[in-house]
Amino acid sequence: MSSDVLVIEGNVLFQHLYRALFSALGCRALCVRSKAEAMQTLGRKTPELIVLELRLPDGSGLDAARCIRELAGFRLTPIMLLSTAVSAEDRLAIDQLGCAVFVAKPIDIEQFSGFAKRFLGAAA
Repeated sequence: MSSDVLVIEGNVLFQHLYRALFSALGCRALCVRSKAEAMQTLGRKTPELIVLELRLPDGSGLDAARCIRELAGFRLTPIMLLSTAVSAEDRLAIDQLGCAVFVAKPIDIEQFSGFAKRFLGAAA
């Protein structure tokens, strides 16, 4: 694999973890801290996968997912949504937004890597 993955995560420690995980998969993790930074990055890059934290410093990951889906070329890009807690309302919104999967934190590295490999398989 030689794919770009956009990681939208406010916590720098988690960013380091995702960089290491995706590096081990042969991918490059482009890490940003906020929805605003993600939208700027998506104006310049076309990642094969987006990893998105539900709670961002500048708002909801669900709002970020909605904005991403509205961008030309990103309607079908797989989004892995992450959070330590999610409500029933959030789960419904996640499904309606067409997010590929919800992953609970703390992440199970094998499960997370399996999802990533599956979503990146088409791009490999």
